[in-house]
Amino acid sequence: PPKYRHEATHFLSWTWGYTVSTVRETLQSWLDTEEGTRAEDVFLFMCFFVNNQYRILVDKTMMGADVLGATFENHLLRIGRVLAMLDTWKRPTYLTRIWTIFEQSCAIRMEIPVTMILPPAASSSLLQELQKGTEGIFHVQRALTQVDCMRARARSEEDEEIVKDFIGSKIGFDRVDEQVTAFMITFIGGVVENHMKQGVSRMKTAMSGFSQGSSSSSTSARSFFSWFAVDPPDVDYDVDYDVEDVQVTPVDVKHDVDDVRLTPADFVLDVGDVRVRHESV
Repeated sequence: PPKYRHEATHFLSWTWGYTVSTVRETLQSWLDTEEGTRAEDVFLFMCFFVNNQYRILVDKTMMGADVLGATFENHLLRIGRVLAMLDTWKRPTYLTRIWTIFEQSCAIRMEIPVTMILPPAASSSLLQELQKGTEGIFHVQRALTQVDCMRARARSEEDEEIVKDFIGSKIGFDRVDEQVTAFMITFIGGVVENHMKQGVSRMKTAMSGFSQGSSSSSTSARSFFSWFAVDPPDVDYDVDYDVEDVQVTPVDVKHDVDDVRLTPADFVLDVGDVRVRHESV
């Protein structure tokens, strides 16, 4: 429908291997915490739906580095904002793929604003780590010092060499590492800020119940003190997504259920195998 078509407002930088639920929940979490941003006003440029992945990866009538590299900067300049989707704050998959590092390098060099977004489970894991005090803060700091974009890889060795030469000649990997780390620090600050805002808001609500002397005061008191409870140290925040663990990956596998096609690329969604991937059709 026309209401769902619009000029892109954000370039979504992501990588293969994310579950569909991770993509959806991360975007929803960003919308919930981004003040002044309404879902109906956001239109994403996502390569999975825009670039013909089948032609690039399988048919090879469009070469990755030759075509994608030449057009990316034009798209980035036109859109003007980047959402970088990571799966976790500790050793994220995003930082191991050279194409996402290439996108970061272009945004940094062109001074395009970049916002790191992560799924709710990652934010919860981060907060739990920070609640450990000095030890937890050290672990987070250590994770940030391990950003090393030069070690990123591509499916094609030829593409990897071309992209790395481009990054090295245009901006350098040290600057990319430094800026990506700064983006992550901004994200961490945002998580803490949102946590504090929510806590203050809930505390005000509880205190309001006390001051009013209503019949619900006892309930408010129980809720008030429950907010200060700390999760046990053995809580596992690696959430199982059950049925929604649908992997987005370019691996070649056979489908065994009804074909659900994702356009404009020639892809097949295999519900039984719970993977989105390309294959010759």
